[in-house]
Amino acid sequence: MKPEFENIPLVQKEEKSRFEIVVDDLYAFVEYEVDEDGLVALVHTEADPGLAGKVPLLQWLNKHCCS
Repeated sequence: MKPEFENIPLVQKEEKSRFEIVVDDLYAFVEYEVDEDGLVALVHTEADPGLAGKVPLLQWLNKHCCS
């Protein structure tokens, strides 16, 4: 991952059940569901086409959300 994308803040929007990031005024998000045992499933992702190839989302989430 490019160093300039390593410190992008992850914002949890609990009311929407998703995590969001903003890069250069472009948005990406990952929707999630939490089961009765508290396990989180990532169920849907969307990113502005302008972010294509810039932020490897799964690598970024693993570093910032799931570690």
